[in-house]
Amino acid sequence: MSSQQTGSEPNQLIAGPFQPKTGPAYKGLYRTTRIPSCVLDRAELRRLYGELDKSSLEAAEREFATFSRPASLSQEEFERLKANELARCGVNVHVHGAHGQHVAGQSLDVLDDVNLPEVITRVRFESSFGFQLLYNREPLNRFDLILDFSEAPSFNAYNPWDQPTPNESALSVMGPDETWVTGVHGRVISFIGHRKSYRGGLHSPLTFSLANYLIGLPAALWLVYRIDGLWGPMSQLPVVLRGATQVYFFLIAAFAFRAILWLIRWAFPQIELKGSKTWRARALISALAGGLLVSLIYDVLKAVTS
Repeated sequence: MSSQQTGSEPNQLIAGPFQPKTGPAYKGLYRTTRIPSCVLDRAELRRLYGELDKSSLEAAEREFATFSRPASLSQEEFERLKANELARCGVNVHVHGAHGQHVAGQSLDVLDDVNLPEVITRVRFESSFGFQLLYNREPLNRFDLILDFSEAPSFNAYNPWDQPTPNESALSVMGPDETWVTGVHGRVISFIGHRKSYRGGLHSPLTFSLANYLIGLPAALWLVYRIDGLWGPMSQLPVVLRGATQVYFFLIAAFAFRAILWLIRWAFPQIELKGSKTWRARALISALAGGLLVSLIYDVLKAVTS
């Protein structure tokens, strides 16, 4: 398969045979992994770019090794043309901001602070863009890494009983060169692993369910009990209306507990870019949640022991 002519070069690389004469047309490895909970900063995004750029160029270099030299080119011209086209096959990065900004390119300059949005919601590194632009097809060995720094959606947007907090952060690596695929996957996971946090459990449906069953629902029932005992006019209501009022207060308390859980998940996101949350906001939310929990425990112990 011939490549398309690029730029002002009179010649281009000629792709050699990619399919074997016998056996399957393609045999390779595919690895996809959700990115674990971690905290990164902008300088680390630039270091990650450097690592991935090397892997992207390495994949293109291995592909170029299968290309045959056109008879019209000398070996020296062929090697020079390969070097020129290889330089265009580095990793491509896309950065999205909270207000619709989009910065993209195949240069580390894209990740300079002066070019980045104030609030970053998503960063994507992908290796196939340059090669696809040159040859109108994806390289056989390629990767795609998405880091989703967006805010946690409200509980109305998903079912927290059955789903973790939605986050699109994921790594996909594929190709016939299993050594390359395994190497890229291992390097990225190792890089993230050195910056991991332990907030993943906070965003799981199991944590949400346990928090509701062990704290939220008992707290709502206790609140209804206290209101019923302390608010005199409530005892004068007809039985049906009194029961409906108790259910109403229970639902409000249960909703308030869900709102507190959302605030905690918002303050401590699963995938975080440093600087997106201030320590004041975290301290305020932590104080609110902790104060309510301590007040509940104190009230229950006081009622039990009195």
